[in-house]
Amino acid sequence: ARDASAGRVAVVFLDEVDALCPRRDASRQLESRVVAQLLTLLDGGAALPSASAPASGKAAPGGGNSGGSGHLVVVGATNRPNALDPALRRPGRLDREVAVGVPDAAQRTAILRLHLAGLQLEPGL
Repeated sequence: ARDASAGRVAVVFLDEVDALCPRRDASRQLESRVVAQLLTLLDGGAALPSASAPASGKAAPGGGNSGGSGHLVVVGATNRPNALDPALRRPGRLDREVAVGVPDAAQRTAILRLHLAGLQLEPGL
């Protein structure tokens, strides 16, 4: 956030954001406070301008917040988007979603070749 307030772009990546901010209910007070604090920050509590970017990773909401002179991009990744507190998925928060599916056989082959590039392998592999 310090870089963002200095006019630079900062990215905050929240992996498995559903574990950090699950749906709120009365019996889970600590989690409710964590969700409420994150909502405050996304709504401008960190004094940074709105800057949303597509999320990456699994089915992943991504968003930003407002105020200040820098840019903060918040990206959340989850494989359970419906487990997130609905307030996080509202406009101006983590409101953009990109679903990244399971790769097919051709895509898996391309990924494997990418990771094996430069390695000495037996012929035919």
